Amino acid sequence: MDNLRIEPTKYTPEIIFDAETNLLEIKGETYPENTAEFYAPVFK
Repeated sequence: MDNLRIEPTKYTPEIIFDAETNLLEIKGETYPENTAEFYAPVFK
């Protein structure tokens, strides 16, 4: 499993997943047009 980092924007939160510690952080608010598409890398 790989680490994941998605930088925040005006409409999306910051997402950090540390595969070594299995820690998932989601900071901010979500207003993307396609929520399923935005969060797909997190669920992958």
